[in-house]
Amino acid sequence: MDANFAYCRDCGKQISRHANACPNCGCQCRSPKSAGVAAIFSFIIPGAGQVYAGRPSAGMFYFFGCVAVTLFGAIVSYFLFTLGLFVSMLSGIVWIASIYDAYVNTNEV
Repeated sequence: MDANFAYCRDCGKQISRHANACPNCGCQCRSPKSAGVAAIFSFIIPGAGQVYAGRPSAGMFYFFGCVAVTLFGAIVSYFLFTLGLFVSMLSGIVWIASIYDAYVNTNEV
């Protein structure tokens, strides 16, 4: 079986793995994801909403991006506190971008 295909749970025909409904019988093969839930997940953990929405690579990007910017800010703040604080605040911008991206792109998978 090809990794891009699955079988409809009602009629058993082969369909695209990413299809929301079976083109043969019309059954809803995938439950729609909630944009609000995705935004809440990304609010709790940056990138978690993207993983919930079926975009794990985007979720990893936001999570590790937020961690990297925060760590870089912590290292810089050891030497120059004000600049390090500013850089650490940029992680908040990455976090907000993660929440926005999770909310906007949830049902576009």
